[in-house]
Amino acid sequence: VTLGHGCIIHNATVMDEAVIGMGAIVSDYSIVGEWAIIGEGAVVRARFEVPDGKIAVGVPAKVIGDVQDHHKEELIRFKAIYRDLAKRYPVGLKKIE
Repeated sequence: VTLGHGCIIHNATVMDEAVIGMGAIVSDYSIVGEWAIIGEGAVVRARFEVPDGKIAVGVPAKVIGDVQDHHKEELIRFKAIYRDLAKRYPVGLKKIE
C-alpha cells in the first residue's frame, strides 16, 4: 500500500498494492481493492467499493478507468525510489546544533 502525504484513511479496508493519493479521504467501511488507485484529493464515501485494478477520482470518488500495466510499472519504480531513500537517510543525516 502506498499512502500519499496528508491522506486520511478512516475505518476502511485498503488491499495490497493499492495507492491512495495525496490529500485523499477514504471513509468508513469503504474498500479499496488490490492495485486500485485513488486520485489526489478524492473523497471515497462511506461503504463505497473501488474494485481491484480500478482508478477512482473526484468528490465524491467515481471509478473512471482501469489500472494498466504501465501504471503498475511506474508505481513499482516509484516505490523502489522511496525504499532506497529510506535506507540512505539514516546514513546521510547529520545533527545540526
